[in-house]
Formats: sequence, structure tokens, C-alpha cells
Amino acid sequence: MRLYCFVPLLPILILHVHRSASYKILIFSPRVGYSHVNYFGQIADILVEAGYDVVVYLVNMDPDVHSNGTRLARVVEDSHSPFLLETKNLNKRIWHNDGGSVLEIYKVRFTAFYTNNVLKNDKVLEYLRSEKFDLGITEAISFCGYRIFEKIGLKTYITGFTSNLVEIISDKLGVSSNPSYIPESSEAWVRIYLDENMIESVGRSSFAFVNSEELLEFPRLLSHKIVYIGGVAVEKPKPLNEDYGKLMDAAADGAVLISFGSVAKSVLMTDQQKDAFCNAFKAFPKVKFIWKYEINDSVATDLPNVFKGNWIPQTDFLGNFYFYAVFAAMQC
Repeated sequence: MRLYCFVPLLPILILHVHRSASYKILIFSPRVGYSHVNYFGQIADILVEAGYDVVVYLVNMDPDVHSNGTRLARVVEDSHSPFLLETKNLNKRIWHNDGGSVLEIYKVRFTAFYTNNVLKNDKVLEYLRSEKFDLGITEAISFCGYRIFEKIGLKTYITGFTSNLVEIISDKLGVSSNPSYIPESSEAWVRIYLDENMIESVGRSSFAFVNSEELLEFPRLLSHKIVYIGGVAVEKPKPLNEDYGKLMDAAADGAVLISFGSVAKSVLMTDQQKDAFCNAFKAFPKVKFIWKYEINDSVATDLPNVFKGNWIPQTDFLGNFYFYAVFAAMQC
């Protein structure tokens, strides 16, 4: 399948960045969400398996994300972020306000934190500088990675996108977007909070890794600088454990999966929103609803067709069962 065809090419692409046969690679991976950490962790593991020396620099942003993402790479962790509590409080507002609250979360996480914390950690920066990395990889959602590379003298880097390519950034990569077939509204939120210096930094990337399937993207000009690696972080589904297996065996009339990710937690919904979901569940008593709901409270406990779980193995469910519908966050 095309979805995975570029994954084996990652080490080959990096071979063209330098001529040396031995590389040390730094990946900056803020813990903004599980899917983001997993995406860069999978890239790190692929590179380690290809023989590269990889360090993943993790900065804690979401207190509920504990994964390193990587099994094989060395990990450097900065756990002292004064914005952990602030972003946690912002998360509580995500179901109460309009889309502006989401933008406010990202503004706090990706502007204030790097100027006030990460770049002042001289001990970590000195360690990274002493490693003498050949290549850096960072996510386009944060300017912090580019500033770190600048601080440690690392000039060759790759930008990773955990979702599709946004037009305001693709222009800087040499791929102009024709407004006749690429809607401007798709990048409106990007224009609100992305710093122009960050966009220029993206444009200086040696490559851009895009976590999207090329044939599902909006049509645009081609560039060998932009490499689509959609599916790189998707693990092979494992068989469901015994409890989940029994749960799905009981769903003879079908099931619906509901999981809004690690930022928009279901437990933080308003009472009115929770009631709306429960009323929808009641309307389909023969359908089993699998709901990622983060605590064990009284919500929906009177509904025998509802299963609530703090963590849902989404890949395993989707790989072993056909759902009538899936309501989910955009995943990596």
C-alpha cells in the first residue's frame, strides 16, 4: 500500500543531507499529545534500526502524556515546565468555549514555554551542543525546536508534520498553493498564531516529512523536498484482549467508537454535552458504544449498551472490528 511505501526511504533520504556514513540525529519532541510523541518516536526507532545514533529530546507539556514514543533511541527529558498546570487548566475550557480556546492552548504551549523555560535550560543545551549532532528533526507546530538547533549550532534539519501540509507553510517550501483548488479557510487558524520567523525556519528545512497520504491531500505542485510518510506511526493492530473480545462479541448489532484524544477529554464536557451523548446512546439500545471517558463516575452507568474506558486501544479495535461510525480526534 502507498500508505507505508515511504517509511523504508527515511534513512535513504537522510543519507542525502550529509555525505558522512555515520550520523547523530537530534529529535525535538514536546509532549503535546500522545499521537505527536508516538509519531516522532516511530521515526526515531526507524532511524536507530538503520544504524543511526538518535537522541529524542522530550519536553513535558501535557501532564497526562507519559509515553516516550521511542523504544530504541536515547532520551533526554526536561520535566520542569512551569506551564504544565496552566495548560491543564486551559484543557478544562476546551468544551466550554468556542474554537478560540483551542488556539489559546496552543499559544501558551508553543510560544510562552520555549522563551521562558526550554531555552534557559543551559545544562541541557550544553549537553546537546557537546553531542555535535549532524541533523535535527522537529515539529512544525512549535518554533522551539528551531531555536534549540540555532542555540547548539545545528544548521541542517528536517521539519515533521504530524498531520497534513498547511498552505502558508508549503509556500515557504517552494510549493505554491493555487487558491482555485486549495481552500484558504483550511489554514486560517495557522495564520493566527504561527510566528513569521518560524515559517521562515520551516522553509530552510532540508526535507519536510508529512504524516499524510499524498493521494488524499489537496492537489498541489510536487517537490522532492516534501516527503509523505502517512502511516509511519500506525502500529500493526494486535488481537483484542479477552475482556475487549467479550465486549465486541456482545455487539451483535454493531458498535460505535468515540474517542476525542488526549486534549479534548470527554470527562471535561459540560453536563449538557454529556446528556446529549447519553440521549443519543439511549436512542440506539441495540448498538454498543465504546467511549473513551477518563474517569469512573456515574455518567452513562445506567446504559447497558455503553462501555467507558480511560484508555481505548483504538488501533486494535479498528483492526479487529467493523464499526458503524467512529468519532475521533485527528490522529497521527
